[in-house]
This record gives sequence, structure tokens and C-alpha cells, in this order.
Amino acid sequence: MLHDLRGARTHSHLLLSGRPKGVLGNIPARQAFIAVDSGAGTMTCLVQLRRTVRCGSGTAAIEFALVGLLAISLILGVIEFGRAVFIRNELAFAADIATRRALIDPPKTSGDLERLEAAIRESITFNRDRLEVELELPSSGGMQITLRQPLTLLVPGLYEDSITLTLDRYIPLS
Repeated sequence: MLHDLRGARTHSHLLLSGRPKGVLGNIPARQAFIAVDSGAGTMTCLVQLRRTVRCGSGTAAIEFALVGLLAISLILGVIEFGRAVFIRNELAFAADIATRRALIDPPKTSGDLERLEAAIRESITFNRDRLEVELELPSSGGMQITLRQPLTLLVPGLYEDSITLTLDRYIPLS
């Protein structure tokens, strides 16, 4: 025997088949508690829980949350990678300018190196303050240029340390 919330006795096929026939009045069976008398104790379950498991009204929101998280992560990754490639290309462009100037007029003093470093910094369009430039005076027929730029990610807390982009160029001067 089954008992509903109002204490009326009914059979299981009445409660589990959509709406009970006059037992609960206008209350649908899916909103009623069912108590199954098992002799040793009473086990209570929600018919509404059974309906919720079958219902698909929240699945779109859950699917969007999962797919949206993946899509947003992918988009942010593409943006960060694009920024890194852009900065790397700017470093290569600055090294090309330094190479041209060094080939036209090879530096002989530290003042020449300072002018070459100023030309490198002028050709950079992003944060020039964090750019590290290492120039060596030509020795044994060549000159080494090293450019380093720390890259801080746009998403805070994703990666605590900054990533350093490095570009090395050897200029053969003979």
C-alpha cells in the first residue's frame, strides 16, 4: 500500500501514471511524495526527483556552460598566442633595423652602441621600458644582438611568472 501526503491510501499505478484519479485532487502525482511501507520502516522518495532526471529543461544551460568554458578558453589562448607572435615579430623587425645600421656603419665605440640601442627602442611599438637590449662590440668579424621582452598574460592569475621572449642575432661584419 502507498500513502500520499494527505494520508489517503491508493495503489502505486494511480500515483505513477501522470495524475492520480481523485486521490490528490488537482495536485499532479509528480509533485507528490510517495511513502512505501516496507514493514521494517518507511522509505520516502520524491516522484519529482524522477521527473527532474527525465526532464531536459536544464541541459541546454549545462551544455552551454561546458562548451562556453572551452570556447572562451580557446579564444583567450588564440589572443595570447597572437600577442606573443606580434611581439616576436616586432623584436625581429627591431633586430633587422639594427642589423642594417650595423652593416652600413659598424659600431666602433660604446657611443655607437648606444645610438644603435636607441634606434632599436625607437622601432618598437609596444612597451619599450621593459625591453632589454644587449649589444656587443664587434669582435672576430661579427656582432651579437640579443633582445628580450617579458610577456605578461592578459588573463590575471593564469600564469604567475612572465614569459620572456628572446631574439638573438649574429651579424657577420667583415
